[in-house]
Amino acid sequence: MGIPFLWPFVKKQGYIAGLLGRFPQDSRPPDGMILVDVLGSMYPTIRRTFLKNDSMTANITFVRHLRSLQLPQPTTVLYLDGPSPEEKRTTRDGREARRTMSLTKANTLLLEMEAILRDGRSIKKQHFRKLQKLINASFYLSNNLRMALARYLEENGWTVVECPSEADIQIALDCKAHDVVISGDSDSLIHPSIKTIWRPLARGGYLEYNVPQLLDKLELSRTGLTVLGVVCKNDYTCNMKRMGLATNYEVIQSFQNDSRSQPCICFLSLLCLSSLSLFL
Repeated sequence: MGIPFLWPFVKKQGYIAGLLGRFPQDSRPPDGMILVDVLGSMYPTIRRTFLKNDSMTANITFVRHLRSLQLPQPTTVLYLDGPSPEEKRTTRDGREARRTMSLTKANTLLLEMEAILRDGRSIKKQHFRKLQKLINASFYLSNNLRMALARYLEENGWTVVECPSEADIQIALDCKAHDVVISGDSDSLIHPSIKTIWRPLARGGYLEYNVPQLLDKLELSRTGLTVLGVVCKNDYTCNMKRMGLATNYEVIQSFQNDSRSQPCICFLSLLCLSSLSLFL
């Protein structure tokens, strides 16, 4: 998820991401690696695959999906999230509560559908659609399933990093200047080491975000964008009251443009870098 509305916000500010086709070989730097946040870029595929199959079949199906993406196996590194850190407890607990609620509603709906059949009535398509939506919302890829998937991927020649915590944090630590990060998680924009992001599209292809060009369009420094990501609502902290994404952006931008505010932006920078160090 990352920072809510950050992708559409940068578009609204005038930055238009490049549209790339299914694996765009020509757009990849020849000396760079492809760092893939697996859950952050392929979650719908993983959910669909593991809901419809047993774990072994799901692993086989997912490897076939990876090959269909035409990712260059020798220069691709797959990152799998580890346990959620304590700093994300509020977000983690909220997601778990929503999954539990969805599962409860799904069980209730199944009982209603059974009652309909017993009464000799027909079950409508909308019942099945609602049930599928609830089942999707209750899905969670457990740590055991992630570990089994990692072993299977390695057995099939893929390089896998099982992260001690969030995948985007480990990717930021490993990312070099010419590497490309594949992720749909907007958190990837705020890490200073990441310069090129390919955001997957639902029907194939990618949106390419060149972070230095994005910074020019937003008229923000690299640190300013990191500050924006930290002070806005994200998976670790709540947003400042009455301070949305656009307002925070305007405040940080004004700090950068006012020499008298430089001490303040420097303080915010140190604060944000200290916050990131807790996760790194």
